[in-house]
Amino acid sequence: MSDQAAAPRVSLAAVAKRQRVTVLLAAALAVAAVVVGVAFDSWLGGVFFAVGVGLSLLNALLTEQSMMRMTVSGDDLSRSQFAMSALARLALISVVALALVFVFWPDGGLVLAGLALFQLMTIVLTGLPLLREMRES
Repeated sequence: MSDQAAAPRVSLAAVAKRQRVTVLLAAALAVAAVVVGVAFDSWLGGVFFAVGVGLSLLNALLTEQSMMRMTVSGDDLSRSQFAMSALARLALISVVALALVFVFWPDGGLVLAGLALFQLMTIVLTGLPLLREMRES
């Protein structure tokens, strides 16, 4: 019980507030997917694409939350602990995504497209500032 009491509390809302640009980009992409889906008479496809974007956003926010907890607590997390945390998070999101794909095939397949596209966009969003910083130094 003392371990839980000592663990720092970092809310998902606080993480989302810090990642405002990522959250806004996900919302814009999800809305655009539904609008495009409706325009092409496949609103369900747009909704499933938006769900994929939402799952990818959830992954990004949970990853940031995990990093913030480590930083706030001051504990050094071993590589294996960090890897297991990431593996568990990705496994959960993958199971949800694949269940949606199989249950709602063929429209459900767009969950994977939304997941992949937003994951790529997240990598670019975090990678560009890092590249700029490396160039300047």
